[in-house]
Amino acid sequence: MVIGLVGLFIVKDIMRGGEKSPEAAGEKLIESVNNKDIVGLVTNISPHERNAVMRLQSAVTDKFKEFGLAEALKKISPEAAEATDAGEFSLDGVEITVSGATPTVTELSEGFAQVRFSSGEVRTVIDPGKTKGALRAALDSADQDEIIENDFLVADLGPNQNGLSLISAKTDGRWYLSPMLSALEYGNTWVEENNGPSSRGQLPDKFPAGSDSPDAAASTAVGNTIAALKSADPSKMAPSLVKHEAAAIYLYAHLWEASGAGEDDFKVSLGDSSFTKGPQDGDRALAFVQNLSLNLDGDKVSLTDSCVSDPSGEKMCLNGSGYAMDYGTPSPNPMSMFTVDGKFGLTTVKEDGKWKVSVLDTATDMAISWMNSITKEQALALLRVERADAPSGELTLGKTEDIAFNSAGYAVRTLEVDKAQNVTLDGGDADISTTVYKSDLTTEVDSKSASEDRYFELEPGSYTVVLHARNGWQEKFETEGNKIKFSVPVEATSYVAAPKIDGYEGQYEGSLSLSNDGKETLELVVPKGTTQKLVMSGVKSNSFTDYVVVVDGKEQVIPVGEDAEHVIDIPADDESVTLTVEVGKQTDNNVAKPLAHSGSIAWFDLEFVNK
Repeated sequence: MVIGLVGLFIVKDIMRGGEKSPEAAGEKLIESVNNKDIVGLVTNISPHERNAVMRLQSAVTDKFKEFGLAEALKKISPEAAEATDAGEFSLDGVEITVSGATPTVTELSEGFAQVRFSSGEVRTVIDPGKTKGALRAALDSADQDEIIENDFLVADLGPNQNGLSLISAKTDGRWYLSPMLSALEYGNTWVEENNGPSSRGQLPDKFPAGSDSPDAAASTAVGNTIAALKSADPSKMAPSLVKHEAAAIYLYAHLWEASGAGEDDFKVSLGDSSFTKGPQDGDRALAFVQNLSLNLDGDKVSLTDSCVSDPSGEKMCLNGSGYAMDYGTPSPNPMSMFTVDGKFGLTTVKEDGKWKVSVLDTATDMAISWMNSITKEQALALLRVERADAPSGELTLGKTEDIAFNSAGYAVRTLEVDKAQNVTLDGGDADISTTVYKSDLTTEVDSKSASEDRYFELEPGSYTVVLHARNGWQEKFETEGNKIKFSVPVEATSYVAAPKIDGYEGQYEGSLSLSNDGKETLELVVPKGTTQKLVMSGVKSNSFTDYVVVVDGKEQVIPVGEDAEHVIDIPADDESVTLTVEVGKQTDNNVAKPLAHSGSIAWFDLEFVNK
């Protein structure tokens, strides 16, 4: 019984993490690094920051599994799938040894302390062949296959080569390391190095109490933020934030001024500020904007839980999706990235029986809200791997198909080609772009937009075709969001380029006279598959009775006759042909060729026509 209770307390102590002193928290960091103890590293992080990161990591993992992204990525690149494996974080192949590093502790207040490492050495060894996941993918992409060894002093880790400073914070009687406060401490050290001595701010003996409700806490936080902006004093935001974040403001508010952020002459005032309470999960609750208005340099901007109104009164509203198309390029919807649970709002946390805003939890909930607002197709589009999606039909040469575009504005189809040929995919007046891949999905054959009059040169085989709708789809999506229904008829045809006469399409008008010695030589381009015939017409002359046309060494006599049309025989297997038109018989046989007299002239037209 006693042993069981002792075991229960030990497990509980391990699960909540933390140490009994700031010094022990620093020593735990070194121990966890040397032992590659991921659990020890994570449980040594401040609970407020750790919980936010774990919530986000869990949401990312769930989305990867829900959308089957690892399986989709594996279709186009096994390495990419391994790098984005959301469930694995491995230090296999990595050895980190820290020796001689002893923490020195300086108390900042009752619940905060600086933990400084100024001595010791670090040795790292990375064996690429034994690594996994994202690290393995990164090393592969850098063509790094040799073992990497590095040795450096702990003192060199600091910005001024005088050691590494971390901040430890106390929560529920246990001491943890705070990455957020440590990053600010690093910034403070950097400022001191570049701008001279810089002292931290003072923490209050007692942190201000919060509000009675989440909506009141959100409204107070907005008011305090406006006051901070007006006075260029970020410390005025601190009273409305949870202790951990308030401490960051109290200690490092001077970094605001050092960064130059408060130098702008910015006039802002708060008008209406009301929120409504949203869903609650334990000690964390959302607060949605009900009515918020700001005056920015004399211009009024107002906000509800779903719309923003600019100074002209024009509204921009959320459409329920975190996806957008920016000039044909998939991108996150900027407005949706500032929502919690799909609405404009803030996340509040109950602390000591009162409610305060948490910037970290708000940022986490905004990220989760955005992920929850996109579809699998949109995720694939943002990753630029639309081709990994399952095809929803096939294209057939010579047929027009009604192509339905999905919530990301693309459609995937297969295409079978039985012989080498040029293929066009024509969407008519619709603004679509097309990319063709080989069946392995790793080789792009070609890509073209609607504005390009081009074709795809395809060998016999199987292909995956990705079609993107553009402006028409985008305009409809802005209002309909993920429920959009949009389709375009697309015709797949075998394409033969137009034949050319001396580099030009269409009719060629020629003449024979003294200036060209009664002879013209023309270069013909006759693409394979051309069904048009080369026709000579408008044959007339003031002195010739016929022409001689020579193609591939073979002569063909064409009699003068303006109204007659004559088909010129072209070799079927030649794409480039030289054609010569020259003077034939003349009316005055007593005069030597090529011309009967200086005024002799003749005219003719050449053109490829359907016949």
